[in-house]
Amino acid sequence: MIQYLDTSNPTEFKLESFEDDRGFLSVLPFTELPFIPKRLFAITTNLTMESRGRHAHKTCWQLIIVTAGTLRINYENKSINHSIKLVLGQSLLVPPWNWCEVIFESINSSFVVLASHLYDAEDYITERPNSTATDIK
Repeated sequence: MIQYLDTSNPTEFKLESFEDDRGFLSVLPFTELPFIPKRLFAITTNLTMESRGRHAHKTCWQLIIVTAGTLRINYENKSINHSIKLVLGQSLLVPPWNWCEVIFESINSSFVVLASHLYDAEDYITERPNSTATDIK
């Protein structure tokens, strides 16, 4: 069993967003992030609506940005179990050592992730933390 380190909790990260008859525009100056993005990946829902993630990272920070639909993100670390619902234009900044599961709340949901590190299988932690926190709220 892996011992999770103390960490900061994930926090909502505010994107500047604009909407008019042409559509929806979100802006993120990378200078506002606590890391320099080295990787971007995009995920869309599938027919079974299977959740994604279900892991933590030892060193990688991530910014999860909803690009369509609604997501529920369950996260936990040594001290907290929490759930947050995000919609188009909202995002969640996830520091290392936070186990996350992304659940598609609607069939048209999608998101992109900005990551502080390139892919490294050794950085992944699939075990949930041995949390003393209460159940997900």
